[in-house]
Amino acid sequence: MRITRVGPDEILHRYLTPKWAFLPTSGAGAAIDGGRFNRPGVEALYLSRAPQTALEEYKQ
Repeated sequence: MRITRVGPDEILHRYLTPKWAFLPTSGAGAAIDGGRFNRPGVEALYLSRAPQTALEEYKQ
């Protein structure tokens, strides 16, 4: 896994389900079942520099 620091002016994209739209910076939804990069119980934000990539993450 590669962790990259992003600057304050960088634009990142994320698709949200209506259930979590009120908490756009929360990783609570990912913590429920876990994912490719996080175990169950560990919050994670899946972000992308490209809108299409964010959409593909959302579809999984």
